[in-house]
Amino acid sequence: MNEPSTPKDRLIVPELVPKTGDEPGTYVYEPAGIRERSGSVPAWLKLIALGLILWGIYYTIRFWSSY
Repeated sequence: MNEPSTPKDRLIVPELVPKTGDEPGTYVYEPAGIRERSGSVPAWLKLIALGLILWGIYYTIRFWSSY
């Protein structure tokens, strides 16, 4: 592994401790190394999905109908 060359480097670039998958509510897909945890969908992603749905309805009415 890449070890910092001096103690000063350890203070500047702290190592991130990865989650091991042993936390409660976590499932690990071993072959892929993907961790599944319970969580919520971010608000910005919900807004993007809603915007795409509304745009799809508008596009369908505007360009695929006889109105």
